[in-house]
Amino acid sequence: MSNNQFNAVYKYLIGKNEIVGKADFAEKIGYNRVYVSEILNGKKPVTRKLAQLLYKKYAINQDWLLEDKGNMIDYSSTVSDVENILSENDHKARILRDAMQIMGEYAQQLESSDKNKKPAQQRKPRKK
Repeated sequence: MSNNQFNAVYKYLIGKNEIVGKADFAEKIGYNRVYVSEILNGKKPVTRKLAQLLYKKYAINQDWLLEDKGNMIDYSSTVSDVENILSENDHKARILRDAMQIMGEYAQQLESSDKNKKPAQQRKPRKK
């Protein structure tokens, strides 16, 4: 059963433009192209190790891949990933906002100090 699921994963990843073919798929998951072809052709089984790798890399549900239980994509994983990205982006936005505020304050200080400076005395040209 898991070989049918593996074929579905392969087609799904091609459709999502994550991979362009067997060789690319094999390279991206760190497996030999021949071995990946053998799994796709039903000659080799999908291992637990491979299922874990596909989960980590593409959020493929291991239970679905190995036992046909649940959905292909582990949506709880993808939701968690999105939440982490948003949290990280919020943190970056706060840092950027703080940096811009500091730069604005610094610019005001520079303007203020420039206004307080006395204009340089004009020099008279020397006579030869």
